[in-house]
Amino acid sequence: MIDPPPASGVAGRRLKVAYLVPPSPHFAGIERVTHDLASALAEQANVPADVTVLYFTDYPETREAPYRRIVMVGNRVRQVPRALHSVAARENFDVIVIPQFEIAILCLAYNRLHGRRDRIVLHLHGNPDIERATSVKARLLFTVFGLAPRLFAGIIAVSPALARATERMLGGGRVDYLPNPVRQLQPAVRTDDAATRARFVSIGRLARQKGHDIAIRAMRTVVDAHPEARLTILGEGEERPALEALIAQLGLAGHVHLQGVVADPTAALARAGTFVIASRWEGFGVVIVEALSAGLPVIAARCDFGPEDILTAPLLGTLVPPEDSAALAAAMISRIDDPASGGPDERIAHAARYARAAVVGEHARYLAHMVRA
Repeated sequence: MIDPPPASGVAGRRLKVAYLVPPSPHFAGIERVTHDLASALAEQANVPADVTVLYFTDYPETREAPYRRIVMVGNRVRQVPRALHSVAARENFDVIVIPQFEIAILCLAYNRLHGRRDRIVLHLHGNPDIERATSVKARLLFTVFGLAPRLFAGIIAVSPALARATERMLGGGRVDYLPNPVRQLQPAVRTDDAATRARFVSIGRLARQKGHDIAIRAMRTVVDAHPEARLTILGEGEERPALEALIAQLGLAGHVHLQGVVADPTAALARAGTFVIASRWEGFGVVIVEALSAGLPVIAARCDFGPEDILTAPLLGTLVPPEDSAALAAAMISRIDDPASGGPDERIAHAARYARAAVVGEHARYLAHMVRA
């Protein structure tokens, strides 16, 4: 499925930029970030670029997008390089941005083996240390990670900490930080009373990375101190059965609710007093910024990478050690007991730094530089 190319109407040559979204049935992290970024670039009249996003799933959320879509066939990583090569040979993009090292290096190798020298930018969203341990194939591919500065036209990371860590891993070469665009949610008018402060919300795939099991274990301690406490978790994933079993085991059936996927979390955030995220690792932490944009204080694990880059002042939230349910519980109880946590206006203003309009110029300048280099 190929959407028609956009009408240009702008004198002079325009950049042809493509973003590749790996196969996934879920419209979540990388999928939403890419959609938001491509939309911002396409909607900016002063950005001389024609933007295409290459998908492997026809997400309903993208069907009215202002950029051009190409929906390719394939649902496995091994199908991506051939599909990209076919499209790139026809479209001749100036630059192609690919997330995740494994997919990017496979595409680059296939590209070179078949006689193309497309400019490919590696866009790191996750944790390279974790990604390299996922399989034997991933470990083999990461043996060439040190060559990345010479293989790719550029390398960008979604948080300053991830950029610094990647530069250390590479032992040289430049990794640029470009902030993710994050949708700004509608702030709610809420009262900061004890009942509101006892309601917590979390958002994220039901996967080990997100640490929902840690938050649920923390809730057992929180409920012992405050029986009125509640935690709502938005998201879906393979760990649902295990999390449901843990909730039952800890006697938290009336206190922890797995709500499933919600396209717009504004209502759930409006009912809560604090946002909680207990991730074992992150690349950035889009949901943290979304919660701040709704005016909520945040309690987050100080994991690699992202939360510490976002929560830079006490009025924004609290950082606790990762994998530490006791520390998380203590922070949650403190939030219920102590209403003094800063005002929502400061949190909303901080989140606005990541709004689409605020970051699109940085991405546009970077892409233009890639083409000129």
